[in-house]
Amino acid sequence: MGEQLEDRVFRLETQMNSVQHDLGEAKDRLKNAHHRIDETNTSSKELREEMRHGLNELSTKVENLGLNLAQKDKADRRWRKALIIIGALAITAFIGMFIQDTEVRKVIGEIAVKVGAGVASSI
Repeated sequence: MGEQLEDRVFRLETQMNSVQHDLGEAKDRLKNAHHRIDETNTSSKELREEMRHGLNELSTKVENLGLNLAQKDKADRRWRKALIIIGALAITAFIGMFIQDTEVRKVIGEIAVKVGAGVASSI
């Protein structure tokens, strides 16, 4: 009976050593998992901040694009008006070349100069 008791104590001590070893490994794995979770949370927060910043930049660029297009359209309208007026003046001057009366030619020339000056000052 003495040997059996010693064998049992030995097995119990061996099992306790094994349980303590396994418990230590489990604690280490838990700590590692906790650190990985913290790193993942930190990375996800950084990623969210970068995405917010990127979306804000994109939104600003889209707004600026709209403003730039509106300004370009406004400038294009001015140039179209100027080109139409200059074209009308050119046609008038061309027609004026065929008018033989010097007074009519002079009046058309004065009107063309005044309108041209107005167009130049508006541009």
